Amino acid sequence: MAADLAGTYALRGIVTSMTAFHPGTPPENATISTEAFRATLTLAADGTGSGTAFSCEGSKLTQGSWTVTGLECGGGEPVGVTWVYENGVITITFLDDGDEIPFTVALGGRFLIMNFAPFHPGDPSSEQFLFIATRLK
Repeated sequence: MAADLAGTYALRGIVTSMTAFHPGTPPENATISTEAFRATLTLAADGTGSGTAFSCEGSKLTQGSWTVTGLECGGGEPVGVTWVYENGVITITFLDDGDEIPFTVALGGRFLIMNFAPFHPGDPSSEQFLFIATRLK
């Protein structure tokens, strides 16, 4: 099955982030950010690959001033990845930052999906992630 996962995927994602008010000098207002991103993910049969053509846009609401500002990100160089498949899950590791993202494999490797919503009590902050990859070739 692992060799069947080699190919090129359209990767799409939605991220929502919230941070609490942080008192201090200077104080940091609470924020809510939303982002949507696009990228291409290419996986080789040998467990390597790359992510390219990253772009995203979104917005941030800041408490206090209650302003909404636009967010844009993307570009940059291709990012190397490694990947392993086990028990219906492909775990993709991004070599630039070490992030490991476990995707559930569906439809014979043509559809990969992942979601999670970690809370960070020490910050306090939280995020919600939804990533979907569809096989292009």
